Amino acid sequence: MSGTLPAPEIGNFRKLRFIDFSFNSVGGTIPTEVGLLTSATNLDLRSNLLEGTLPMSQIGNNLKRLEHLKVNRNPFLGGTIPKEIGKLQQLKGLYLSESNFSGTIPSEIGNLRKLIEFVVSGNAFSGSIPSQIGNMQRLYWLALDSNSFTGNIPTKIGNMGPTMPLNISHNFFSGTIPIEIGKLLNVRGLDFRNNFIS
Repeated sequence: MSGTLPAPEIGNFRKLRFIDFSFNSVGGTIPTEVGLLTSATNLDLRSNLLEGTLPMSQIGNNLKRLEHLKVNRNPFLGGTIPKEIGKLQQLKGLYLSESNFSGTIPSEIGNLRKLIEFVVSGNAFSGSIPSQIGNMQRLYWLALDSNSFTGNIPTKIGNMGPTMPLNISHNFFSGTIPIEIGKLLNVRGLDFRNNFIS
C-alpha cells in the first residue's frame, strides 16, 4: 500500500485501539491528528517511507493507553524524544530504530516503568544516558547501538530488569564499565564494541 495517512480524517477514529500500517510504502508526514486517537493501545507504522517528524508531544499528552509505539525503519522520519514521552506510563514497547531521530534521551524516560523493549539503534541520538533509565526494572531488551551517545555508562544500569541482550556498541561512551552491571544476572549478551571504554 502506498499514498499517505489520511489527515485530518484519521483523527475521527476515537475508538480505534489497533492502528497498523506496517510494511508498506506509506509516505508523507504523520498527521498531528494521531494525537486524537485516545483509545489506541498499539500504533504500528514501521517499515514505511514516512518523513518529517513524529508528533511525539501530541502522542505523549493524549495517548495515555498506548502500550506499543513502532515507527522504526522509516529512514526519512526523525525528530527528538520530548519530555512528554514520560506520560505514556502504560508503554511496554518503544521502537525508533533505523530512522533519523536525534537529540538526547530525556530523563522522563525513567517514568516508563512498564517498558519491556526500548530500541533506538541506528539513529543520531547524542548526549549521555540519563540515570533514570535504571527505573525501568521490567526492561528486557535495550538497544542503543549505532548512535552518537557520549559519557559514562550510568551505574543505575544495574537496576534494570532481566535485560537480554544489552547493546551499546558503535557509540562514543567512555570511562569504565560500572561494577553495578554485575547485578544483571540474567543478561545473555553484552555488546560494547566500538566505544572509548577503558
